[in-house]
Amino acid sequence: SCIGMELVCSPPRPFTNLSIEDAELLHRNFVASLAAAHGIHAACTILARSMEWLTAQQQRTQTRAAQSEHGPGDQELMKLSKQNLMAGLGWEQQGSGEWEKRPDPWRGVSWNLFPLRGGVRRRWVANGWVESRVTVKMEPTPFTRGAMRECFRMKYMTESGQDINWVAKRFLSTTHTRADYDAGVQMQMRAKEHCHAFNSFQPPKPVDILACAVVGLQDPEEVFACEPLLVGEYVKYNSNCGFVDDSDARSTPHAFSHFTWENSCGAEMVVDIQGVGDLYTDPQIHSA
Repeated sequence: SCIGMELVCSPPRPFTNLSIEDAELLHRNFVASLAAAHGIHAACTILARSMEWLTAQQQRTQTRAAQSEHGPGDQELMKLSKQNLMAGLGWEQQGSGEWEKRPDPWRGVSWNLFPLRGGVRRRWVANGWVESRVTVKMEPTPFTRGAMRECFRMKYMTESGQDINWVAKRFLSTTHTRADYDAGVQMQMRAKEHCHAFNSFQPPKPVDILACAVVGLQDPEEVFACEPLLVGEYVKYNSNCGFVDDSDARSTPHAFSHFTWENSCGAEMVVDIQGVGDLYTDPQIHSA
């Protein structure tokens, strides 16, 4: 939490050239401020929990960076596909293997009529872009559209011969550039980082946000924002302009939104929470 201290809530400073003496002074002042405001016992507790959280965050970042050097393998993507399916099942069904019995929701599409198309997938990982080649099939016409984008059914053909359902989203306005797609992916992955922080406190119900990517296709050249298909009852829990769904009396989505404001010391708030269960997609971030 923010202790109301400039050391915690001020914008990050470059500490690469910070001397040992300066670091010791900074740490001493920080501990003294905590103790003065909350007492010795509370200061020690806050520092201990902060160090545990920072260590866990560093380990997760290093692991994600190491695993993503060449992009996710087929097994990782199939695991995510399973997670998406399970999100739409009741808890009593998730351990029964019933997710495996569920038919492909797009089984009625004549995929054999559509050509294979090659392209490049760009993912934002550990503050850098990771590119990999992909082969897909895609319906030529959108199956739905919103106020800003239209959505196409897409099949990602993995190297093992299995296929994964993707939703390919394209802006309706032709004025949008590749940079707009890149910014959308970076924003969604930033929101996903807040999920990792939220889950590090072991809430009763962990949350996650779908990993998305920019996919540039050839023949013809087109650009899409792509993510795995969510299967199950889709619910919009809140919006970016004040709407809050209280019909289902759920606390986790709104607790997560509030947590992101606390976690960023009031600099950001992840809103427009929507998805299946607590697996979300298409969030927005308000920034101060």
